[in-house]
Amino acid sequence: VGVSMQLQDRKTTNHHIKVSFLRMSEDRTREQYHTVIMCGAPDEETALLHKDPKEIKTRGNVATFFKNSIVTGAIGLLLGIVIMKMWDIEKAADHGVPVPKYTSFQALNFQLYTGGANVSIEDENGINITNPECSNLNFHGITHDVLQCYIGHENTTKDVEDRLAVMSDAVERAYEHASKDENVLKVFVAPEFFFRGRNGAYLIKSREVMNTELFNDKDGECEEEVCQILQFLENLVSQKRFENWLFMFGTVVVAEVLPSEDSWDYLFYNFGIVYKGYNPLKTTHVGKRFIVPKRYVSSLDFLSPYRNVEENEAREIFQTAGTASLNPGAVTNPHDLKQQHYDRRLWQKYKNELEKLDYTMLEYGWFLMDGHTFTIEICLDHIMQTALNAYLANAGRAKSTPIPSSQDGKVDYLDIPSHQAQISIVSSAGMAINPTSLALANEGWIILQDGLNYEEPAMKWGYNNGKYDWEFEGGSEVVQRNSTMTPTEVLFTYQMHSDYQSYGFDKTSDFLRGVFTITECEPKITVYEPKRIVDVDG
Repeated sequence: VGVSMQLQDRKTTNHHIKVSFLRMSEDRTREQYHTVIMCGAPDEETALLHKDPKEIKTRGNVATFFKNSIVTGAIGLLLGIVIMKMWDIEKAADHGVPVPKYTSFQALNFQLYTGGANVSIEDENGINITNPECSNLNFHGITHDVLQCYIGHENTTKDVEDRLAVMSDAVERAYEHASKDENVLKVFVAPEFFFRGRNGAYLIKSREVMNTELFNDKDGECEEEVCQILQFLENLVSQKRFENWLFMFGTVVVAEVLPSEDSWDYLFYNFGIVYKGYNPLKTTHVGKRFIVPKRYVSSLDFLSPYRNVEENEAREIFQTAGTASLNPGAVTNPHDLKQQHYDRRLWQKYKNELEKLDYTMLEYGWFLMDGHTFTIEICLDHIMQTALNAYLANAGRAKSTPIPSSQDGKVDYLDIPSHQAQISIVSSAGMAINPTSLALANEGWIILQDGLNYEEPAMKWGYNNGKYDWEFEGGSEVVQRNSTMTPTEVLFTYQMHSDYQSYGFDKTSDFLRGVFTITECEPKITVYEPKRIVDVDG
């Protein structure tokens, strides 16, 4: 880098310091940059006269000379910072590292109960009655010794339409109260199990011949619920007002019916759907659609039907509620069958087709978006430390693991960075933030939205797994982690984001449209004040 400085004296104007520097790029092309800094108007007696760049002439006494020297030194330091920053940006561009787009982020959490509805509830007099939401359904199941029913419409097309309408209304409420600053990335997070239907999952037939009808339309009309969901959300995010938004729309639960004599033989899938909003007049959807497969099956993920429960226990629970009904279409609970992982056949089978639709699979829980590093996990995957384990395993491998990096309408694959995530996202149902699972950079933030817990966020000191540590609770949680290292210890501290406002919806029963229970909690949007995105090395 060659640097030249020129100082000019004008008695009636400001000091001008012009810095020119040359950069020799890899193709040997000379690139010249100029930076001009204006200082306060000079005193006539202490003006600096520069006719020769190699010579500095001053007028005045010694004190004036030192005064000018200090001012010049401060300006030089500032110039050095500016030059180094520009050089870092150029160097990052040369090495394919995306330049960060945003300075801050704003968490927008959609709190909604996505679990089953209790069959037995109390009326206003404290008397147990059968929940009207479950009385017209022909399937009840058990979760942790509680009899519940899945909520939804028998017509799955109508079921999906109403769930999408609820999501659309939630996005509108979030937009109404969100920051309009284009330097702030808005992060909208919905809970797990938002899309599942009254059978516990949307059922699809196993296909020997691969096609795109599961995810794409046929002759302009969707044949499957997944296609219906994706197409609506694709259109929702393709608006100019959402170009600085990142959406985690909860998860979709699908069961693939296998050709078997056992009518309850399924393959199970639970996946998150993530989009980056965009202005269709400026760019395309490429690099802005993501699928996040969940890995681990939790005991809370499905209700256990009568056929899966021990006879004595089932008889007591079901007969107490005055029912022993079965819904042949309701899926079994894979956890009852000792199934610990969701199936992956669907993703292997449709991987190329999803890529043709420009969806990117987030298989390791890591991705870069507009130069910022994220992790994303679904419920039990967070407890099982999937993102953290991917980071640690990658650090110990000779060959790095590539993760998708989206910017400027394209997707590249870069190595998992040496730093950890600036922002982590968790969509869950029945789980809180687990400190030992965090893969966060120092001063990074995690955003969690749960579908079963609707308490106010809180943190407390507790004893778990043989040691004391911080424990978190609440339906919506936004937490920052800080780290301190000394010669004698490594200390992690946490700060819960407490500066937020919550906004409900008018006429909850109308808003929920019969696809979510109204007996548990009032749905709401929690809008947090923007926070700075921590700077990290490349």
